[in-house]
Amino acid sequence: MKRALILFSAFLLMMAASSLASNVNLTADKVLFYPDKNLMKAFENVKLIWRDKRASADSGWVDFKTNDASLEGNVIIEDKRGRVTADKVSFISALHLVRAEGNVFLITKEGIKLKCGELEAYETGIFKAKDNPVIEGKNFTLKAREITLKGREADISSPVYTGDAGKLSLSANKAHLIFTRNGELERINASGKVFLSHRKGNSVVKVRGSEGVYDLKEGKVRISRKAVALKGKTEVRADEIVYDVKSGIMRALGETRMIIH
Repeated sequence: MKRALILFSAFLLMMAASSLASNVNLTADKVLFYPDKNLMKAFENVKLIWRDKRASADSGWVDFKTNDASLEGNVIIEDKRGRVTADKVSFISALHLVRAEGNVFLITKEGIKLKCGELEAYETGIFKAKDNPVIEGKNFTLKAREITLKGREADISSPVYTGDAGKLSLSANKAHLIFTRNGELERINASGKVFLSHRKGNSVVKVRGSEGVYDLKEGKVRISRKAVALKGKTEVRADEIVYDVKSGIMRALGETRMIIH
């Protein structure tokens, strides 16, 4: 019995040394260790420190050979870049990567809120969101096929922006977003099959083109490169069309042609 206690104490010291050396530390109410695999499984009130990240979950494991780890159930991760909650999170040491899956919710230090089915977080500060990612903000939602976020900027594929209580929609092949220091969306630079639709009163304005810029502070959308606007039976073609979201006033710039259907 005494020998068993000495061996177990030596094992704990070895695990502590290994954890400190690799910046990985796992604690829980219940743990199981598999010496042949150098693997520890943890259950109930699980706490993990992985490099600069602190996490908690219902269960998890750490491979002390690779320094990889995994957590499942009510996972919460926090570091200097923000906070993530998810159903499952994998910590992949060789790739310097954290992958979250299932009901993922991210709040960055800037205050940007993002929901998705899968999120990859890199040590460079880049977040890559897949599986129906959505950015939610004050009075708007922005859905996409994929979102790459770093700091106050994001690159988006197949974005669909919805605002003004669902009355305004802006879509494109891709877009670059710029946020304020408080995490509020400031500007959308859209390109490729840009399409704007806005219901104002009893009428609907539709504008399409190859490029578009929505300055949310200014409240204006500028669509250019073969811009075409349709309001009622009136069609306007111009080099650039500027639409004021608040007033509903539309201006055509450059070479302009009007067609009455």
